[in-house]
Amino acid sequence: MLHPKLQEITSNITQVVQEEIVQLLSNKHTSEPHDVDVSVKINPQDITTASNNMNIRETTPQSSSFALKNITHFVAVYSCKGGVGKSTIAANLAYQLSAMGGRVGLLDLDVYGPSLPILVQPDDPTVRKSPPHVQEGMVEPILHKGVKLMSLGFVSPNSGVPGSGPNGGAAVLRGPIAGRVVSQLLKGTNWGELDVLVLDLPPGTGDVQLEVCQSLSLSGAVAVSTPSALAWADVRKG
Repeated sequence: MLHPKLQEITSNITQVVQEEIVQLLSNKHTSEPHDVDVSVKINPQDITTASNNMNIRETTPQSSSFALKNITHFVAVYSCKGGVGKSTIAANLAYQLSAMGGRVGLLDLDVYGPSLPILVQPDDPTVRKSPPHVQEGMVEPILHKGVKLMSLGFVSPNSGVPGSGPNGGAAVLRGPIAGRVVSQLLKGTNWGELDVLVLDLPPGTGDVQLEVCQSLSLSGAVAVSTPSALAWADVRKG
């Protein structure tokens, strides 16, 4: 889905190969050759199938996790500066990718101040346990307009996690606890098969960011800032 169109790739390769052949023949002959025809055919192949045929198994940090093994891309939206619009951009990015035909999830990892329940208000915001046939201890993401959602703000305030629930109080979490909460939201959610999981990170470069980087192999990241010099000074540090 995120890859350029195969037709465009084929055309570019054809042009380059044709130019190289003409140049090679020109070096061997006094006159420039004409009517050099080049045909390029690209057949898309599933990465897993290709790896199996070559007896190569790609290992990534998420490959051993039941919840993450069927997710193709992880994209982080981050900034060292707070209040610059990370969550808004993450939500818009997720829904735009979904509108383009992708299977998309959006995970709010700002455990100190979850904002996804404010930006996106599902008809049924209840987080439910996964069916018995799914791995024990998993929960189902909330599906809203084609995008799978999860946030500490959707979790029941009776869960015992500080700051959980739509009207949760202050999330007073020490570093190791914050890392465990992030891991639970990430690996304890039954995401299923996704093309992209968009990760809305809290500001800074603390335990949440470290947990994400250690648990996942990111496909890309979006740094968010405002034009002010003060915001740029902090964003550069991330």
